[in-house]
Amino acid sequence: MQSPALDPGQMELVAVTYVSDGLTFWAQDADDEEVAERIGEQLETICQTAAAAHTLSADKVYAARYAEDQCWYRCRVMHEMEKTVCVLFVDYGNSEEVERPLMEIPDSLQQPSLAKRYQLWGITHTQSQQGKDLLIDMICGQHVSVCKRSVCFDGTLLVTALRGQEDVGAELTTLLANQAPPSTLSTNKAASSILSTNKAASSILSTNQAASSILSANQCPPLLH
Repeated sequence: MQSPALDPGQMELVAVTYVSDGLTFWAQDADDEEVAERIGEQLETICQTAAAAHTLSADKVYAARYAEDQCWYRCRVMHEMEKTVCVLFVDYGNSEEVERPLMEIPDSLQQPSLAKRYQLWGITHTQSQQGKDLLIDMICGQHVSVCKRSVCFDGTLLVTALRGQEDVGAELTTLLANQAPPSTLSTNKAASSILSTNKAASSILSTNQAASSILSANQCPPLLH
């Protein structure tokens, strides 16, 4: 599906780092990908000798180890638990519950977040798991071009996103419209399972009735006195 004509001067190329739901994704400016790599390299060195952060502030940037790859990334505190902290990895957009402690990092790394939050503009489908899975397959880890349409009160950028010449939002809407809802599929599977069970039970019943009929035919008549 071709997108409406857009002014090339309004388009920005971004690298998608995380998909939050069927409408929302996080991305870095394409030019910042190397910056993110350099920050990661610096953190691996700094965190070997950095001081642990015992008192946390929502206004500061810290370093936290991401469990999946055991590397250090910049983060902000979302909320604290007794033994863990929920953080937002500011250069990628994903939030995770991580083990304490977070590490203090120098002022040179207290720079603005590299990742921004975007939402597809003009899309009305529900934010379902099905929509999220499709959007992940379409754009996560990919470069897309975005054109800003508006800004939400929380800073989320409402955009038209293009993958090549394809409008991501329009393509996603079409894919969702052509797929049966998961609940319908589950219901149909359940109904099919019940039908199969009933057919099996009916077959067993017919077999038992036939056996009973044969047994009755083979029984001797009562003796007459």
